[in-house]
Amino acid sequence: MTVADKVFESVRSEIVTGKIARNEMLSIYQLAEKYGVSRTPVREAVLRLANVGLVIIERNHGVRVKGLTASDVREIFQTRLLIEVPSAFHAASSNPPGVRDRFTAAMDQLTQTAKGGDLKAFIKADREFHSIIVAWNGNHKAASIIGQIRDEAHSLGASTFTKGRSVTEVLNEHVPIYEAILNGEGRSAALLMKEHLEETARILLTKLVTDESPDEHIEAIEDSSSIIFIDV
Repeated sequence: MTVADKVFESVRSEIVTGKIARNEMLSIYQLAEKYGVSRTPVREAVLRLANVGLVIIERNHGVRVKGLTASDVREIFQTRLLIEVPSAFHAASSNPPGVRDRFTAAMDQLTQTAKGGDLKAFIKADREFHSIIVAWNGNHKAASIIGQIRDEAHSLGASTFTKGRSVTEVLNEHVPIYEAILNGEGRSAALLMKEHLEETARILLTKLVTDESPDEHIEAIEDSSSIIFIDV
């Protein structure tokens, strides 16, 4: 890893785990001092963070950690539903060499990190779990898209887990998806993935919506997901 890579991963991790809060202002100078590096790799890392939607560069002010709106969440989960629901179905219907072993290893890691209470490691394991499903038959472009929008969603920090549901509850939603895929139950895997993503969206929307009605946004998520869930 380059110095810029390390800074990128460090800042991204702190945003994901909530150590850096939404709407917090950062500066290139502060980040360079914090991580003990020059400003050049910090600038590169900040540009990458902006590209994945985690921060907004405000000229003459610094870098602001992006706060997602209800509209952002709807779009993120509409995209995830479009890609991950059919991916779960197709994963259960095929058996590429070596993928099941990687999937089992990812599930083991997810279980271990949940039991250990390591939120940072759990989020990483969760990302790997979903990435394997999406890239099951070699579609790494789709996996890259999902990875990028997950980064954007994670700019909310760790509050999805700490205030919405525990890592154990999230783990328990993954177990039946895992079992359905390994057992070749395509429709069940797709339904379970749909329910898991919709529940995550509901929690985020409930947290985000203040002046607007949460019910309206939850209904929008449900309506959009039903459009793509036809004869899977």
